[in-house]
Amino acid sequence: MLTCGKNLLFISFILTFCLPVFAEDKWASAEINVRTGPGTSFDIMGQLNKNEQVEVFSTVNGWDQILFENVEGYVREDLLLTERIKTPEEEEAARIAAELAKAEQEKAQKKARFYHILIIIGGIIGVLFILKFVD
Repeated sequence: MLTCGKNLLFISFILTFCLPVFAEDKWASAEINVRTGPGTSFDIMGQLNKNEQVEVFSTVNGWDQILFENVEGYVREDLLLTERIKTPEEEEAARIAAELAKAEQEKAQKKARFYHILIIIGGIIGVLFILKFVD
């Protein structure tokens, strides 16, 4: 019986300390209260600022478990985003980059059409040249 207890202790140790902890990065959608437990009945221990990044370790009844100031805390799951909110400057930079990429693509398509037309013209000239000397 003692061997079984040692095995359970060993397995507990492995599961607790040796397996990697997977966390998901999320960002606060606004100023959000961080609570001591998964629910509004728990005390507020602090606040996340808008766009503040946190690591979510698990979700309990719609509340994400995070590490807040080195202490376990909980935030409503629907208030955290899977992507950071972009600033207006970042949005504008992304829009300009998309426009430039589109312009480059259009330029490449026009160049390809031009070369295609040159090939067709070259073929027509070649056929006319051959026809002239065949007669």
